[in-house]
Amino acid sequence: MQYLVESASYYLSNVATRFIWNFNTMQVLFERRCLQLYNNYSTVRNVTYYCQSIWWRFFPKPQLTLLQEPEDSVWITLSTHDNDDIHTSQQTLDKEPTRNIFERKMEASAQILSNLKNKNSCCLIGKYNERYLVQVSDILPKLEQTKSSITFLSVYYCHPSMKTKIELNIPESMLYVGNEILNGTFLLRALKMQPEPFVFDPHYELQCMDSNVFEFSVFDNQYVRVNHDRFEVVTVMA
Repeated sequence: MQYLVESASYYLSNVATRFIWNFNTMQVLFERRCLQLYNNYSTVRNVTYYCQSIWWRFFPKPQLTLLQEPEDSVWITLSTHDNDDIHTSQQTLDKEPTRNIFERKMEASAQILSNLKNKNSCCLIGKYNERYLVQVSDILPKLEQTKSSITFLSVYYCHPSMKTKIELNIPESMLYVGNEILNGTFLLRALKMQPEPFVFDPHYELQCMDSNVFEFSVFDNQYVRVNHDRFEVVTVMA
């Protein structure tokens, strides 16, 4: 009797192991095939975005914990995003780094940006005391750059699946000449720092008004370059 029980147990264990192995293999193959279809066919991507929009309209993601900036007066972060997930790495700095050390660290981080093809899905942000350096390209402005005379009166994040707009606060300490702001990763970072539920995908629109009462919009694959007396909307080249 004991032999039968042991044989049955061995047989069931073997069947279960084989089933789990085959299931995992099929799952990997299925996910790989779906990813190929998603990357190769725009129709599949559009249907996916549409289904996500419907789902998020009725079941918006709750913001359980808000993203926060480092508390130090000097820091560097490099962020990338995938769909509506953001990944941030923080550069280690000395307690009171000199300006030269800070700029060298920023230049080293900017080299990573040069290797990233999609400039809409990355953002390098450095803060040195009371001012920011913000870049999506590997061409860095210097800390001695002047503050722009232009500011924002309003910046609203809009999405067709959201009933209300979300107003975003862009600090004036980010409005230094040469900074590159408001690309996809920058926006997702800003959205995760505020408590309102939101939908984030390539169908968003950013509605802006500057201090000259000039209105303009920023869409997916675009960012804003800060100039001396105006904002310039730049389209990311694929």
